[in-house]
Amino acid sequence: MRDLVKLYFDERSIVNHHTSSFNDFLATNDNANSRMQKIVDDIRVPTDDTDRGTIRLDPERTNGRNIEIRIGRKRDEDGNIDVQAKPTIRISEPSVMEANGYSHELTPMEARLRNLNYMASIYVDFTIIEDGIEKETERVRVGDLPMMVRSKGCNLNRGVVEAHEQRQMSDEEYNKFLIERKEDPMDSGGYFIIGGTERVLITLEDLAPNRVMVEYNEKYGSAVEVAKVFSQREGYRALTLVEKKKDGMVTVTVPVAPTAIPLVAIMRALGMEDDRQIYEAIVSNENVGGHGQHRLCQHREQ
Repeated sequence: MRDLVKLYFDERSIVNHHTSSFNDFLATNDNANSRMQKIVDDIRVPTDDTDRGTIRLDPERTNGRNIEIRIGRKRDEDGNIDVQAKPTIRISEPSVMEANGYSHELTPMEARLRNLNYMASIYVDFTIIEDGIEKETERVRVGDLPMMVRSKGCNLNRGVVEAHEQRQMSDEEYNKFLIERKEDPMDSGGYFIIGGTERVLITLEDLAPNRVMVEYNEKYGSAVEVAKVFSQREGYRALTLVEKKKDGMVTVTVPVAPTAIPLVAIMRALGMEDDRQIYEAIVSNENVGGHGQHRLCQHREQ
C-alpha cells in the first residue's frame, strides 16, 4: 500500500484533487467543454423555454419585436451543440487596475502584499438575434472569478509561463522564474487569495450524483431503511430521501416540502389515480408485493 501511495504522489501533488477539479471547471483554450461553458450552454430564460443557451426577451417589453440573446454555443436542428461552434466564455489572466486606470498582470505575491483579490475577469460572447436577423457578436465582461494559485488560469502556471516565453522551460528555469517573483517552488498551490489572505476550499466526501444509496439509519432506537439520491442536472443539485417507517409506511422528503410526504400522495400528485397502477410502478419484487399492496390499501382507507 505504501508503494501505491508513493507512486501516486510521485506523479501528482498533494493538492491535485483541488487543481484538477478547478481546471476542469475553468474555461481555457485547451478545455472547450469546460463546466463553465456547459453551464452557459444550458441556460434558459425563461426556464420553460425549449431552446438552451439563449435569453428570450418578453415581446410585451420590446414593442412586439422577437429578440433573443444567444450566450451559449450554436446548436443544430436536433438541439445538439455544433461541433464547429467556438466557446462563448473566456477567462482573462489575473490582473489589477490601478487608480489611474492602468491595468497590469497580477502575481500571487503582489496580491498578498497589497491585500488584493487574486481574480480574473470573465467574458461572455453575446449574440443578439432580432426578428430572425443575427447581429455581430459582442464580448462583454460579466464579472470576476477568484483564480486558484497554480491552476491553468494562474500567471504562475508552467503552461502559461511557457506560452508567454514561447519556449519550453527546464525545471531549473521554471524554479528560477518562481523565485524571481518571490514564490516558493515547493508551493503546490490549490488555494485562493482573497483580500491578501490565502484561503482554501475544504473538500467533503459526498454521494455520487444520480445514484441511489440504500442504508440503515438509527432513529429513536430502531433501524430505519433509507434510500437517498442527489439528483443533479444542468448545475442544479437536490437531495431526495425515501424512508420506510417502523409501521411500513414509505415517505419521501424533497427540498420543496418542509416535512416528509407519504409516497402514495406523491404518486397521486404525479397523476397516478389507480392503486394498482401505483403498486405496479413501485413494487418490482413479487416477494414484497403483498405487504406493499396492504400498505396502499391502508393509505386509501385513511
